[in-house]
Parts: sequence; C-alpha cells; structure tokens
Amino acid sequence: MSRQLLLLLLLLLLLLLLLILLLLLLHLLLQQLLLLLQQQQLHLQLVVLLLLLLYQYCYYYYYYYYYYYYYYYYYYYYYYYYNNYYFCYFYYYYYY
Repeated sequence: MSRQLLLLLLLLLLLLLLLILLLLLLHLLLQQLLLLLQQQQLHLQLVVLLLLLLYQYCYYYYYYYYYYYYYYYYYYYYYYYYNNYYFCYFYYYYYY
C-alpha cells in the first residue's frame, strides 16, 4: 500500500510541475500579448481567441481538479470500508 501511495504522490508532483510550467507559459504569452497591444499590432480577433483559450484552459483545469477530488474521496472511503471490514472480521474471530 505504501508503494501505491508513493506512486500517487509522485504523480501529483508531476502534475503540479506541469501546472507550473503551463502557468509560466501562459504568463509569457500574456506578457507578449501586452507588448503587442502596446505597439497596436494586434487585431481584436486574436485577443478574443486568446481569451477563449484561457477560458478553455480554466474550464478543463477545474474539471480535472474536481474529478481527482472525487476520485480520492471514493478511494479513501473504500479504503476505510476495507479496513473496517477486516477489523470486524478479526474482532468476531477473536471473541467467538
């Protein structure tokens, strides 16, 4: 069980690093966007496209966040149920 937990933590760490890299890329992109806007070389369609991409990124980020949240909730729920079942089994075996 501890190996699965270690792999899970490693996966979470990799996801966190990926999120940091994506946020850094988004920051650089927005910085370039502001620079181009200051130079008045950017059309309105490109601004709308970038805003839609940002909206889509935020939507999928929150979707996956809640998906993993419910996944871990059910994982711990079944883990608790599993331990409780064996505790009752050994309790019954020991006292009867």
